[in-house]
Amino acid sequence: MPRIFSDVISDPIFTVSLVAFCCFQVVFYHGLIYLYPKSFATTKQRGWILTALNSLVSVAVSIPYNLSFSGKVLLPEQAFQSWTQTTTIFCAFFMSYLVGDLVLGTLCYPSQMNPWTGYFHHTLYLILIPLSMTIDLAGNFVWMCILELPTLILAVAQIDKSLRSDLLFGASYFTTRIVLHVFAIYQFYIGYRDIVHLLIPVGIFPLHAMWFRQWCRQQLRLRRKEPTASPTDDSRATQEIQKQISEAVDDLTRRTRDQATQKSYSADNHKDVAAVFLGKKGHGSHAGRLRAAMGKRASSLKN
Repeated sequence: MPRIFSDVISDPIFTVSLVAFCCFQVVFYHGLIYLYPKSFATTKQRGWILTALNSLVSVAVSIPYNLSFSGKVLLPEQAFQSWTQTTTIFCAFFMSYLVGDLVLGTLCYPSQMNPWTGYFHHTLYLILIPLSMTIDLAGNFVWMCILELPTLILAVAQIDKSLRSDLLFGASYFTTRIVLHVFAIYQFYIGYRDIVHLLIPVGIFPLHAMWFRQWCRQQLRLRRKEPTASPTDDSRATQEIQKQISEAVDDLTRRTRDQATQKSYSADNHKDVAAVFLGKKGHGSHAGRLRAAMGKRASSLKN
């Protein structure tokens, strides 16, 4: 028989786990920034710390559920809807992330809190998770947390840009949040055949589809902005570069030759003047003739 909402809140395992994990979220956030300040220097990097942690834990916990799941067996027959201590603790952890991200996001990184993907999304899941527990869908929620895989890839890329891969993110998003989500809706339909159990997976799917559509548009827009050089353009660019190099070499050669000529002319002049006064050159040279002329003028002045 489905439980009521107060049963979830009053469950000591859930309540204690939720409070403990909320404290852990705060300590983990500030501790990581304190230990690795260079790795989380920007507000954007700090804004993805809790998201990376939550998505990593969610994917890890959901893997056993996905490995044991078989599409040939209906969900109720696998007791995926059971409310166990494991599912209760994990749901408390996921909700602690939502609470922690809302509180720390408002106080520490408000610029990273999107009204749609932040406040609305987190508030919606704070309602859906306890609701899923009241109708025995806690196990199914853990199973579907494999959908956090693209979030993990995105969070890691936001923290370290060198690890960014748009193709990997898009492939994981399409595989999990589109294909696997449609498969989950089908399994819910054949397993439960009532609107209450179908409401959660069907209600969330349009949100995932909208986000994927936005990502596809973004990728198309980025591809259009990338410059595409044709072979003709490359050839022209190469010729222009070669022309510039040739002109630079010619200019350098001309300057070097002019400087050498100027130095040679200056050296010859200095030698001629020195020869005049030192008398080291004969009358046959330019310096000798100059010296002889100066001697004749001096003789005429004496006479």
